[in-house]
Amino acid sequence: MDPAQLEEYLVERNTLSLTIAKGIIKTISAQLKKLPEEALEEMGATIRDSSNEIAEAILDIMSAEEYEGDCDCEGCR
Repeated sequence: MDPAQLEEYLVERNTLSLTIAKGIIKTISAQLKKLPEEALEEMGATIRDSSNEIAEAILDIMSAEEYEGDCDCEGCR
């Protein structure tokens, strides 16, 4: 993959990661509106961090599935 393609791929991956994370945060936030305000403030940063980790994990899985079969290493077989 040449540098331009790699950069484009990374930008697309980051954009998709942000979209996934925002969706997760929006879904969780809708459920959290039922909690007291103090609990929400304490949980906000944790939820954001967890959402980003989940989004990255989803993208890793998608990437692995996309390239599955292209590689002949034992892990891909």
